[in-house]
Amino acid sequence: MKDINLLPEDIKSASSYSPGKSGSGAGTALKVASVLALLVVFIAGTLVAPKVYINTLERELSKVEKEIADPKFEVVKKVNGDLAAIKSVIDSKNDVMETVDKKVYPINEILVAVNNSVPKGTSLNRIEYKNNKIKLVGYTDDILAIAELVAKIHRLDSIQIASDITVDQTNQFSVELIVGDGKEGK
Repeated sequence: MKDINLLPEDIKSASSYSPGKSGSGAGTALKVASVLALLVVFIAGTLVAPKVYINTLERELSKVEKEIADPKFEVVKKVNGDLAAIKSVIDSKNDVMETVDKKVYPINEILVAVNNSVPKGTSLNRIEYKNNKIKLVGYTDDILAIAELVAKIHRLDSIQIASDITVDQTNQFSVELIVGDGKEGK
């Protein structure tokens, strides 16, 4: 083994340094050919692999379909058919209930909104509520209070005036309101 301290002198004594020659042309061509072959194998594998996988899944599917066609599963098919029929009946009833829930307005909220709309000097003597219509009958000290009542009712989102307001000589008034957007029967 050489001493490390002597190494620089050995280098100085060498006449010239010549790096090793690269491999011959045949070695380089062999490397390029092997890289190209690997690349072709990779591309072919990525194109063929999905088709092989799909064919495998199709074979498994056909095997499962043959098993399902076995007569021992007829009872399961009948039960599944019955379940589907029951589910469709339940879904239709749920649709009816959801439709009713969308069209029904809570009467307490409506009465509170109407009562809060009544101005001072005006009293309600009778409130009739049927389906989506409210009939208000009341008395007012001042005819302008009825105009104020109409203005407040117009500001409410879910209540609209259905007919003209009637007022007699004793300042008793009557008005019909529609609860909702008024589009139900249209």
